[in-house]
Amino acid sequence: MQLNFTFDTVMDSLGPNLTLLGSKDDFRQLAQVVTDLTDAGRPHHFELNNLPFVDPTPGARVVFASKPNANKLGIIEGRVLLFELDARYWERLFKFFVFMSWDRRTYHLNSDDASLADLELHQQCHFICSSEYPHLSKALQE
Repeated sequence: MQLNFTFDTVMDSLGPNLTLLGSKDDFRQLAQVVTDLTDAGRPHHFELNNLPFVDPTPGARVVFASKPNANKLGIIEGRVLLFELDARYWERLFKFFVFMSWDRRTYHLNSDDASLADLELHQQCHFICSSEYPHLSKALQE
């Protein structure tokens, strides 16, 4: 899975943008890791860059964390891009990672998109995930 953070335009989304581009198997593995974030009984976090199946952009640290009542979907804090969400929000994102493991799909997981618009999320970075284009990170930037 390619993790790319850029301030450039990607798929018609002005920067900053975080893209996760991978195979169906990459998204299956990501969904398995994210299940720990859906446990409301215990806060949990991990750095996406450190997962064995992720090929990160140098210099970009992406942290996924679960915390009660949190609603940060891609907030830039210094040199860290933070996704700190309540467990129930992680359950919603988990579904999309599973969908991408079943079939080649692309999702714009943003606070103003229909799939997440009913949640009160704070976001500073577009979040684009695709199992359609696992190795075409440069081709997606237009």
